[in-house]
Amino acid sequence: MEVHKKGGPFMHKLSQKMIRITFFSVISVFLVIALLVYTVLSSYNMAQEDGMTKLISLNNGEVPQMQEYKNSKYLKNSLFQIDLDEESSYRTRYFIVYLDSNKKTVDTNIKHIASVTVGEASNLAKQVLSKISSKRNTTGYVKDYRYRIVRNETNQSLYIIFMDCSQTLLFQHTIMLVLMFTALCFTLLITLVFALFSKKAMEPFEENTKRQKQFITDASHELKTPLSIISANAQVLEYKTGQNDWTKNIVTQTQRMGSLINELLVLSKLDEMGSDILLEQIDVSELLHEGVEPFQEVAEEKNVTITEQIDSNITLYANRDALSKLISILTENATKYVTEGGEIVTSLSATKRYATISIHNTATIAEGLDYERLFDRFYRPDGSRTSSTGGHGIGLSIAKKIANQMGGTIEAKPEKDGITFIATISATMKPPKKVKK
Repeated sequence: MEVHKKGGPFMHKLSQKMIRITFFSVISVFLVIALLVYTVLSSYNMAQEDGMTKLISLNNGEVPQMQEYKNSKYLKNSLFQIDLDEESSYRTRYFIVYLDSNKKTVDTNIKHIASVTVGEASNLAKQVLSKISSKRNTTGYVKDYRYRIVRNETNQSLYIIFMDCSQTLLFQHTIMLVLMFTALCFTLLITLVFALFSKKAMEPFEENTKRQKQFITDASHELKTPLSIISANAQVLEYKTGQNDWTKNIVTQTQRMGSLINELLVLSKLDEMGSDILLEQIDVSELLHEGVEPFQEVAEEKNVTITEQIDSNITLYANRDALSKLISILTENATKYVTEGGEIVTSLSATKRYATISIHNTATIAEGLDYERLFDRFYRPDGSRTSSTGGHGIGLSIAKKIANQMGGTIEAKPEKDGITFIATISATMKPPKKVKK
């Protein structure tokens, strides 16, 4: 029993891509919001802590009472609007380390905190002094403490106020975790809702794509009949009146048009198939050798040498017809554009993940050639639709589609005195297991 997915492979991939874009877009927005909230909260708490240590430094090492704060110089001199109330002097946990001009501890005040000893306070002061780079650095964090350095310019002594911020920092981290968890939940929920309704949203696009593909297929089939008639009539005229330039051109152009229609049908068929292709175990080494052999005669006419550097016994699962088509397109392209008396080198190698087919040919490369556009449909590097080399600019598009279908990639790059096409085929593809009825 065959299992069919609703909607074409292209629409399925597009739907999956839109779902991924939605997920990453929403999570990015939530992360930015969380970061802004965290930054504002952190800045506010830092301002409160710096304001409090400033008040302590102005109040001889003590937190001022509420009434003192309102009626005295602290309110006027403070740069921060601090949340100070009657309980502030009791809940603020801090200690002070006094140092002489040689930065040696001479005294400590730990009466406002119970969790710090004199030795620990002295060590924290040393850590602060070792990390500051200039006298301008008067505030900062060390462990869970916000410190402020107050210098006495007269005798070069100083003291450091350490304010315990462990509860504030814990609150900030908790808020951040809650925001991250909420962001993830909302993102998953929004993505799930979008995924449920994406099929409905994609229906018009899917229908339009189907109509386009069907139009290409129908038009191609409809064009075949008049082309066959035109070609037959031209041949009859040649038989009755003899060949001339007009009849010769008619036959040539109808043949080119027929070839173009066939290539369009191949592309349309590949689009419909997507990744649902028949896989079988193939000896790629043998297939590449067989694919190159028919072009030996064409190469000899141009005095071109074909060199094979093919590793033997490389086998993998692939579609034989599609892979043969890929090899034929790349080899034909090489023989078409190779320079007179030049060289074509075909090579094959493999790793655990990929088999790599490389076909190099000497060529005269146009300046400013866009190598990525070589795989666009109807793109002609020489800018002509009627080049003497023939072709329609579709072959490489077919090659790219085949490589992608078999889990690989294809690229073109300048190398030595020509151009090299490198196609990779996945070596990890396996045929799907048969579903029992």
